[in-house]
Amino acid sequence: MQTLTQRDEPLHIYVDVHLKPHWTHRFMPCGKVTMLNRVMPCTRQVVVTNAQGYVWEILDQVGDDHLTHTVPALEQELEQVTDHRVTLTVVDREANGLELAQKYAQTDHFALLTLLDSTASEGLLVGTPAFRKVFRLTGRWQPLAAQPDELLAPAVWAPEQEAADDPRVFWLVQHDNRLKLLAVYSLSQPVVECAPEVVALLRQWHTHGLSNPLPAIENVIREMVNGDNLNENYGYAYRLVPNRLRQHQQAEAQAQVNTTQTQLANTQRQLEAARVQLAQHEQAGVTKQANLTTARAERQAELPARQQADQPTCRVAQLDRQADTLTRRLAQYADKLQANTLARLETRRAELEVTLAERQAALTQIDITQPMFERDLEKDQIMANFQAALLNVHHWCCDHYFTGEWSRLELDTARLASTVNAGAWSMPMTGLT
Repeated sequence: MQTLTQRDEPLHIYVDVHLKPHWTHRFMPCGKVTMLNRVMPCTRQVVVTNAQGYVWEILDQVGDDHLTHTVPALEQELEQVTDHRVTLTVVDREANGLELAQKYAQTDHFALLTLLDSTASEGLLVGTPAFRKVFRLTGRWQPLAAQPDELLAPAVWAPEQEAADDPRVFWLVQHDNRLKLLAVYSLSQPVVECAPEVVALLRQWHTHGLSNPLPAIENVIREMVNGDNLNENYGYAYRLVPNRLRQHQQAEAQAQVNTTQTQLANTQRQLEAARVQLAQHEQAGVTKQANLTTARAERQAELPARQQADQPTCRVAQLDRQADTLTRRLAQYADKLQANTLARLETRRAELEVTLAERQAALTQIDITQPMFERDLEKDQIMANFQAALLNVHHWCCDHYFTGEWSRLELDTARLASTVNAGAWSMPMTGLT
């Protein structure tokens, strides 16, 4: 590694993850193995390379680890070993969370570039109201030199999405003829705050095409799988560990139960308040009806005298109409409250009671005592180091000794060539020193 870092330049590293399947009947940490398109026990191999495809480090982990906790430690280790500063990390979209971006924004030289993995940007058409609710452009669209039919523009979150604690900025890529977004790249801090060499590299990507910033790491993993037998498992010793998957599932299930219980309690309080409101309204109506009845009785008693005195007697009829109107309005209000509020709350309460019963049943079915195993990865890590060293030696030989098409020879082709009669192959070499 010291040989590969002789120049006094900051490091730009590329980080990606390879999931190596592990076939077993034991209950073990799992991950989504892309090449098999299934979730299964596996070993996570974090591969760190430079832009030339040399492997700086390969780290074996259990299948459910996450890059968010791994990347900062890897950078610090590389800085200590190489005595060079890491100024830019290009990483798989798995590590594009806000928490990690905030950590990078607090540093003076780290920058994190990754694909934005957000459902908010999926299927957006540039210029539409939906697009303006998510992103706000901070510059003009410019064509990529290597791909002139694709355009690139800087952006930030729109006011509807903006958060004071989110330092990320974005580069949007769209097709010139189609307004649909092709990719959204997330940078942990504004370009003007990045180190100068990072800005220069980003401008270089802008010139040569940013739509695929990880070709080196993707080719490295493919080359190690094909020519280095990266998917081979070494060592099958196991150790019993706490079942953190079931513990996590239990915590999530308990949180869902607590949420449903809170919703049910709130609905019950709303239902009781609506019933109290209906009772109070009915009581007020009874009081008004009694007052009208008393007033009518008094007017009815005065009616003969007023008729003899030739005075108006329409007050009794008015009180009768008021009583009828009051009775009708009370009935309408009660029917409306019963149909719109009480019925809706009763339905909501019944639904929440069913949901609560289902979630409580699911919670009780989670058995955190189920044994969980992890592989002892010591032997596998040793072999991974040898595999990375073999690939680095192959790349170094191609860079220093071979010319022409042999300088681009992949590892699996080189291994095949080594098994063929040497006379059938012509290896042009630059000469040995």
